[in-house]
Amino acid sequence: QLTGSIDIMMSHDWPAGIVHHGDGEKLFRVKKFLRKEVDTFGSVPGMRLLKLLRPRYYFCSHMHVKWHAVVRHDDDDGGGSG
Repeated sequence: QLTGSIDIMMSHDWPAGIVHHGDGEKLFRVKKFLRKEVDTFGSVPGMRLLKLLRPRYYFCSHMHVKWHAVVRHDDDDGGGSG
């Protein structure tokens, strides 16, 4: 069981729905196929863990592209935790 806060989380697959938390159009210009797959793309367990553990930073690869998203949590106080 994990206790305390997590600063960094890493995974191979992107969390499901992460595209909706960033500049999707910028990503689609680089990865054109994602426009058609945006609703089925990513790891559902990965997004569950992201929401549960709320790491300050979450790095993932798989797509071989530099792109960022910001996931805000319901009780985010603006302290940079999500």
